[in-house]
Amino acid sequence: MKPEVNDWISFLPLLALTLLTGCDRPPEPPERSKTETHAAAAQDGGRMLATDVLSKYYELLKSGRTEEASRLWTPGERAGGIQRSLRHDSEYERWDVRVGRPGRIEGAAGSLYVTIPVQIHGIRRGGADVHLLGAATLRRSNDVPGATAEQRSWHITRIELR
Repeated sequence: MKPEVNDWISFLPLLALTLLTGCDRPPEPPERSKTETHAAAAQDGGRMLATDVLSKYYELLKSGRTEEASRLWTPGERAGGIQRSLRHDSEYERWDVRVGRPGRIEGAAGSLYVTIPVQIHGIRRGGADVHLLGAATLRRSNDVPGATAEQRSWHITRIELR
């Protein structure tokens, strides 16, 4: 038996009501792809990615994951940088870090550098309050042909605190 036109016409109001039910709310934003996320990070020149690396470094140190933390230093500075940080960490009963807003990215000889302010407040073993101010410098390779993903990632080259 073939449906008649009247059957379809009586069905249309129900179809319209069903379709219009979800129209009062805005559509869900699409999930950002990795490419879009990297593109957004590139708009600020990657400064926030450098800040993330520095924040992660201090989180790893505080949780005792020094091997992982050491990998966030540039290879030539890895041993010395992590040793200075560990010596500093052992002096404190507890400490907290504030990572500031990154400065402008500077370029030199195929590399990019950014300086990020750092503030540490700690309680030394024995009870003395300590406030240190300084800056961390991070480096990454410029986007040049042949540079590996590791070379294009931000790494700590220096942390100076006073």
